[in-house]
Amino acid sequence: MNEWNPPASFKQAAEPEEKLEIEPAILAWFKARGAGWQEELNGVLAFYKDTIEHPASEPEPPIPDGP
Repeated sequence: MNEWNPPASFKQAAEPEEKLEIEPAILAWFKARGAGWQEELNGVLAFYKDTIEHPASEPEPPIPDGP
């Protein structure tokens, strides 16, 4: 008997392996902003990632005390 199940295979291929859990209150806030909320959320996350990777300023190293 053939064990291959095409509908299940396609469904499994279409589902992401990882899922992002977002606090319901945060998700509701973005959704309440109207159409385009997903793009806005992606923009916020991209901005955060870029800020972490390339901060506006690096902290200055401490100046050693004199002799």
